[in-house]
Amino acid sequence: MKKLILLSIVLFSFLWSIAQKTYSLEQCIQQAIENNLQVKQSKNAEKLQENIFFQSKANFAPNLNANTSVARAWGRNQDPSTFQLIETQSDFIQSGISSNIILFNGLSNHYTLEKNKLDLVTSRITTEKVKNNISLNVALLFIQVILDKEQIKIAEQNVKLDEARLVRTQKLYEKGTLTEGEILNLQAQLATNKLNLQTLQNQLKKDKLLLLQAMDMPANEEFEVIAPEINEFNFILPDLQNIYDYALQNMPEIKEQQNRLKSSQLNVKITKANYYPILSFSGNINARATFFKPYEVTTFDFNTYQFVNKRIAPDDFFTQYNRNLGKTLGLTLQVPIFNRFNVRTNVSNAQLDVLNQELQLKIVQNQLIKDIQQAYIDVQNAQQRYYSLLEQLKALEKAYEFAQKRFEAGAIQSVDLLTTQNNLQRTQSELTQAKYNLIFRAKILDFYQGKPIRL
Repeated sequence: MKKLILLSIVLFSFLWSIAQKTYSLEQCIQQAIENNLQVKQSKNAEKLQENIFFQSKANFAPNLNANTSVARAWGRNQDPSTFQLIETQSDFIQSGISSNIILFNGLSNHYTLEKNKLDLVTSRITTEKVKNNISLNVALLFIQVILDKEQIKIAEQNVKLDEARLVRTQKLYEKGTLTEGEILNLQAQLATNKLNLQTLQNQLKKDKLLLLQAMDMPANEEFEVIAPEINEFNFILPDLQNIYDYALQNMPEIKEQQNRLKSSQLNVKITKANYYPILSFSGNINARATFFKPYEVTTFDFNTYQFVNKRIAPDDFFTQYNRNLGKTLGLTLQVPIFNRFNVRTNVSNAQLDVLNQELQLKIVQNQLIKDIQQAYIDVQNAQQRYYSLLEQLKALEKAYEFAQKRFEAGAIQSVDLLTTQNNLQRTQSELTQAKYNLIFRAKILDFYQGKPIRL
């Protein structure tokens, strides 16, 4: 029975390890981009713009339309084939093919094609901007999960350290070297560190949930993050002006706004094209046929000088279509004279939109510069704090070792030892936070330099 239980536990652990998925930072970002609904919307907007661009190219081609109409008439009507008035039921069939092509419309089609091509590029840049925002958000959450795991490791070490010290202190108490109060102080410290460990474990669950949500994955998905071991992080600050130069030329929000400005400028040309006349060429082919019941009419025969009865019946379909076939070619010139100032108003509005897009470009550029400046200062502060805490940790580790020896020798009380230990633990925690904060801030600067977000 015991062997069966042990086998079940091993099998369950194996299946559990298979069920759990592991993700690197790059995989988390990729998963988030693939599942994100905003990205899917943005890609649909790209396809929509592709259709608009295709249509603007097709507008240069002539159109071609076919039409057929069928009618029935009663009473007195004119036979369209003989032009005689007849008193009978008639069926009419008329068909035609027409084509039209615009030869000149103030280059409106040309400017529209350029604008739609530019809008298509802009829609793709917008998708990249959405992906970048998702990447930064996932990177922050991913690093937070790693930080939580590092903090848990430190907390577990502290709990083990307290448990070992409590065992040694129990022995010293039994020998009469230490008082019961020292035992109680260490037990309280152990309980505090266990509570801290539990708090950190709960925080890890919460942050993993946030990461899952950012990846648009089910909340009950079991997964673990994998990252390279980062003991120390050496970061060299890049030149700030180089970051400006690259970001202002290559960041998608800048390119997006620059294209919107160019699109608005083309829109001015499109609206101004309405001032010009429109010249178009058209062609048309049509034919008709009439069908009615045969009838007799009395006519005068000038050859015999007698009145004779004549039977009239419609010709067959193809004979009538060939006889009644009509062809038309023509040029049409439409000259705008007065349109209630619609064109002038539209041109003025388009010019105002250009001014607004120019201002918006400056706003985006200024905001990007502010974001880079803030990111640069954040990296400097994070770097200074990290190295300061590193020096502080080295000093506290020596102080703790010295206090530990003095405590075991009975030279100091447990309160003094615990104070030194708490300072050490707090600095260890702050150093870990500072390290990962520096990593994330450095990744933001890398992002502004066009470097991929990797650990």
